[in-house]
Amino acid sequence: MVAPGKKIDCDCDTADHTEPKQCEEFLQIADIIDHITIIAKVMVGSKTINVAVGEGEQMQVFEVHRDVLTLLSGEAGTRIQDAAEPDEEELELPEIKPALFADFISWMYSGDFLQAPKIDPNTSAEHIWTMGQFLQAPSFQNFCMKTSIISDYRDEKRNWMTAASLKSVYRVTKKDSKLRKLAADLVNCLQPHREGTKTQKDSLAELRKTCSDFDADAQPSRDKKWKGKNGVFPWDLQFREDYLEEETPLDEAWERQILKNTSSRTKIRDMAKTGEVHSSLEFIHLEFMKAKRKGKGRSK
Repeated sequence: MVAPGKKIDCDCDTADHTEPKQCEEFLQIADIIDHITIIAKVMVGSKTINVAVGEGEQMQVFEVHRDVLTLLSGEAGTRIQDAAEPDEEELELPEIKPALFADFISWMYSGDFLQAPKIDPNTSAEHIWTMGQFLQAPSFQNFCMKTSIISDYRDEKRNWMTAASLKSVYRVTKKDSKLRKLAADLVNCLQPHREGTKTQKDSLAELRKTCSDFDADAQPSRDKKWKGKNGVFPWDLQFREDYLEEETPLDEAWERQILKNTSSRTKIRDMAKTGEVHSSLEFIHLEFMKAKRKGKGRSK
């Protein structure tokens, strides 16, 4: 435990933090700044594409920058590449609810969720995280996990631990998913099946009977990690990596996209010499990444 008011040992060299939550918020802001700095450059010169989201009367069309979408979503990139006409200006995503996709678009451009009242009351954090999994967008999944799911647990220690919520998590996720791991670890740590109300205990007992995956994941033998560790919880920063997807840093992902979309680095350089803005930004980034690998790179 850190004494109140005493600076903790953290990687945030530019700030004096006295509790882990301050470090977390500082790093989140830094991530958002890095995100929007790169996305603003990717947008320059990018074509737009109409994305038809949802089905039937619920279908809605969103116009987004094609290069931004394919940079952040592997699924969108694959569908566009596999289309009969790769240069067509429309993509269909009938599997996704428009309200969920609106949050994804907000994150694409601003690095954050929509700052608005909830549009669809039938969506929740696990639905948004699962959409990220479907879109093959691990960066978005990790953003959801760090800023919405884990922070909710941390700030309201028994929030989201009802049997109904756990059932929802297991209904929309796949076996061995990181979200299931977090849910099971939270049950084993907070032990609502032992310390909760009678209703909570009965509901969780019933869930174990009807959901074999949850019963296997939340076996009492798995709670040993948390026993005897007073004040240690799954949402703590030291365990964060256990619940995050493997992702490629955005600057590296953009570098790969640039090189994939052009015939050669020389062509980009030659276009940049003409003053063409799109190529200039791409060439500057390629040079930045080259210098970064040599240990000379600085943020651009």
